[in-house]
Amino acid sequence: SAHLRCRASSTSTQGVGFRLPGAIYFSIAHDCGGSGFGEIRAAQIHHSIADSCGTGTAGGAFGGETNNTNTHFGVFLTLYNQGTGGDGIRIPDDADCQGQTYLGNIIANNAGWGINRQGVTLSGPSRTEAFNDIFSNASGARSNAEDPTAYDAAPTDLTLDPQFVDAANQNFAIGANLKDKAAQVFQVGGTSYLDMGAMQRQES
Repeated sequence: SAHLRCRASSTSTQGVGFRLPGAIYFSIAHDCGGSGFGEIRAAQIHHSIADSCGTGTAGGAFGGETNNTNTHFGVFLTLYNQGTGGDGIRIPDDADCQGQTYLGNIIANNAGWGINRQGVTLSGPSRTEAFNDIFSNASGARSNAEDPTAYDAAPTDLTLDPQFVDAANQNFAIGANLKDKAAQVFQVGGTSYLDMGAMQRQES
């Protein structure tokens, strides 16, 4: 199954999710009570935004629900401003969580961790965090004490302001500040496209 161009706003629980393998593309979840994207099995999420979701044990932008297990692949996400205790990405303590890969994401201004691995067993397959820009999350960039060797293929934990054009109105195009410093994950059309996150910014 797949969700394309979905918007979830002001829900009391999670924003967008499903329990069967599938994908989410070009979607936004904002001001949701639970995770922006949650209860997802074997999921791929591409070019999507979770803004101001999740409090406490409910997680934050991506993950944290009880059935959020198995392989995840998160590409060019903007995970911003999750609520009290909310993490940008939360990987629950479940042996079924495997093959976590995150690429080209901006994870910023969340009340919890940027990426919070909650003690997944070491016996499972390796997890990967690759090429993420992580800014000023209240608890820090990453919580991964249980398995430090399975993380950090090439993180870029920066302190720059991504200079979002208008985050209050879900315009998360980045400013020149981050564009100049972001990890060069892909170069499409030369150096005009070095953006990360869900919304691209092209120089004139």
